[in-house]
Amino acid sequence: MFWLVTLLVGYLGYLLLRYHQHREKLLAIRAKFGGPDSDYFMGTFKMFKNKSIPDIFDIVIGLHKRYGQDVAIIGAFNDLVLDLSSSKNVEKILLAKTTKKSFVYDYLEPWLGTGLLISFGEKWFQRRKIITPAFHFKILDQFMDVFNEEADVLVTKLEKHVGKGEFDIYDYVTLYALDSICATSMGVRIHAQDDPNNEYAQAVKQMSVFFLRRVFSLLRQFPSLFFLYPFAREQGRVIKKLHNFTNNVIESRRSQLEQEQRLGKVEFDVNEDDLYSKRRNTFLDQLLKVSIDGKPL
Repeated sequence: MFWLVTLLVGYLGYLLLRYHQHREKLLAIRAKFGGPDSDYFMGTFKMFKNKSIPDIFDIVIGLHKRYGQDVAIIGAFNDLVLDLSSSKNVEKILLAKTTKKSFVYDYLEPWLGTGLLISFGEKWFQRRKIITPAFHFKILDQFMDVFNEEADVLVTKLEKHVGKGEFDIYDYVTLYALDSICATSMGVRIHAQDDPNNEYAQAVKQMSVFFLRRVFSLLRQFPSLFFLYPFAREQGRVIKKLHNFTNNVIESRRSQLEQEQRLGKVEFDVNEDDLYSKRRNTFLDQLLKVSIDGKPL
């Protein structure tokens, strides 16, 4: 029993030593960038505890005002975050050859899967090569009228605030972006700007909140403990709504493309409000064509 206790104490001492050594490295990094003081174990967790998403945003902005464009934040259990906004360091990140993402991107996997956003290495390069044609300037030019139409809706929504002082533009811009992305990437209009409470728009907003709450949580480094989060079950229900919507869009468009292969043309109702004409080669079309041709996604 004595030896067992001795081994246990020795092992815990070893872990604590490794923890301390790693913390010293993080403190050296923070000294180069600047950043708030942090508790030995809890880091800056108390700074963000029980704060709303807008409050967290204000805190981060305040840190930049105090420490500069680049801020080093040491979270709980030696979890270092570099919040960079200087052009010099952002350029280094964008030009880096590695495509490995931070582990927090894994929080999005149940929703988005391991596609281009989350994947890395050979898988990332393969998917990047597949979608490159979808971003050709001639294809993007086809959607200028879509961007303009959605921008007109946005301007109309903002006009009611003219001359009335400051207001929060976040929701307006988010809904505009959601309308534009759905229209150009999937060929579907969801009219989020006109109906902010529609199911898909609300589900996307909820997932954004769930993601940020995990990013600033005490358990962020322990994904296996996600079931302990109070919103874990709710996230599952929200993801199901999102997947049902996208799966319906995919199956509808897949059927049209398969019919095109069989008949050599696409039968399409140009008066249909929810889908764009075949002339617009959307991101979804690119993916489905690759799948139909038998090439790996």
